[in-house]
Amino acid sequence: MKMGNSSLGKSIFLPKSSSIRYRLMATAANEAGGALSVKYYGKNVFIVSDPVLGRELHTKHASSLMRGGFPYKIVRTLVGVGPLTANGIEWLDYRQDLNPSLSESAVSPYLPTLVGSYADLFNRWVELARPGPISIRRDDILHTVYSVVSRLVFGFKIDDTDLDKLFQVDSAKYLLVGKLLVSCVSSPFTLPSWIPFSQMGMLNKLCSESDKVLQRQLDIFYTRHGVSDPASCILDTVYSELTNRDRCPLDFRQKRELNLVKNLFHAATMTTGLALDWALRVLSAKPHIYEVLQHEVDSLVGDDSSIPMALPSLQNCRAFILEVLRLYNPATAVVKTVACDISYSDGFVPRGSILITSIYGIHTNNFYWEDPFLFRPERFRLDSYPNDAYWPFFIGGHACPGKILALSELISALVLILRRFKLVSQPFLNLNGIQLGPLMSASGTEPILLELRT
Repeated sequence: MKMGNSSLGKSIFLPKSSSIRYRLMATAANEAGGALSVKYYGKNVFIVSDPVLGRELHTKHASSLMRGGFPYKIVRTLVGVGPLTANGIEWLDYRQDLNPSLSESAVSPYLPTLVGSYADLFNRWVELARPGPISIRRDDILHTVYSVVSRLVFGFKIDDTDLDKLFQVDSAKYLLVGKLLVSCVSSPFTLPSWIPFSQMGMLNKLCSESDKVLQRQLDIFYTRHGVSDPASCILDTVYSELTNRDRCPLDFRQKRELNLVKNLFHAATMTTGLALDWALRVLSAKPHIYEVLQHEVDSLVGDDSSIPMALPSLQNCRAFILEVLRLYNPATAVVKTVACDISYSDGFVPRGSILITSIYGIHTNNFYWEDPFLFRPERFRLDSYPNDAYWPFFIGGHACPGKILALSELISALVLILRRFKLVSQPFLNLNGIQLGPLMSASGTEPILLELRT
C-alpha cells in the first residue's frame, strides 16, 4: 500500500486541533486509503489506519521501530522504564517477568478477589442511592478502579489516605502530560525539567510524590510476603514465577521493581476506568441496549460469587464491551520512531520518521467495518467482525499482556452494576470523545444517573 494524501493533512498538528487530533488523524489516514505521509517540522510523519499494513510494520519490521522522542520521555517520566516504555532486550526482560502473572491460568484465581472488591465498593453506592437516584461522575468511577487495582496488584487494601493521595496526584499528572503533549506537538522546543517552574519540572515533582506512595505499598508487600498465606495478587504471581525460574528473589525496594509496578498500575487504572465510564455513558444514552444486557444478567447470574463462572456465557455483555473498546477505546494511537529504513510490501519509510498507528482509524476504517460510526454490539455476537481490524489491545509482541484480565474486569464490573442499579435513561448524553492527554475520554461532563432496582 502506498502512502496517500488527504485534505486534512496540514490541520492535524495545529494547536487548536489537539483535543480532536486522534479523530483528524484517523479521518485523514482513511481518506488517503489507510496510510498518510505528512511533513512536520522537517520530519516525515506516517499515519497508518490500514490493519494489514499496520500488522506488517509492527510484526515483520518490529525490530526497526523504537519508543523514542520527547513524547516517550514524558511517558518515561510518568511510569518509569518498563514494559510500556523500554526497548529491545530491556523490554523483553520486563515482559518475561510480567507475562506469566497475566496469563489465562493466572487470571482465574484473581477473579473472586476482583469481583468481591468491586461488589464492596458498589454496595457503598447502594447505600447512597436508597433515598433516590445518585449521580456518578468519571472521578467516582476512576477512584473505584484505583481501589480495586491496588488490591489486585498488592494483595491488600491500600490505606484510604494513600489511595486518595495517589489518585489525586495521578489525575494531576495526566492533565499535565496532556499539556506537555500538546506543547511538544505544537512546538519542538520545551523547557527542560531542571527549570523548577517548567511543566517537566512540575511533572517530575508529582511523579516523585506518587512514587513515594507506591513504594510504601511495596515495602508493606515485601514485609508480608511469606509471613502468612498471601492473598492471590499479581505481585505474588510475579514473585513465584521468578523464583521458579531460579531468578534472584525480587526486592521490591529496588528501582527496577518499582518501575514494573508503576507500569502495571498505570496500564490497569486509567484505561479500565475510562472504558467503564464510556460503557455506562453508552448504556444511559441507549436504553434498548441496557434492557438486553440486564435481561441476560438476570437470567444467567445467580449472585455476585457466580460471576467468574458465568463470564463465558454472558455473550451480550461481552459483545457490548468489545464494541465499546472499538468505538471508544481510551488508547487511540501508538507512536514509534523508525530506527532504520523500512521497505514494506508497497512502499518505503526512511530512518528517523515518526510512525503513528491510529487504533481509532483502524476501528473506523469503512473498508473493514460496516457502518463503523454506528454503535452495534451485535457485530460481535455474530462472530462475523473483521478480527484482523480489531486492535483495542494492539497486536504482535507489544500487545497488552493484560487483555484477558481487562476484559474480565470490565464485564464483571458491568454485571455488578446491572445487578444493583437501573441506569436512568439520558438519550441526549454527549458521546463525543476528547483527548486531553495520552488517553481519550468523553467530552461531556454530565454524570451517570443510577437508581436502585426494585
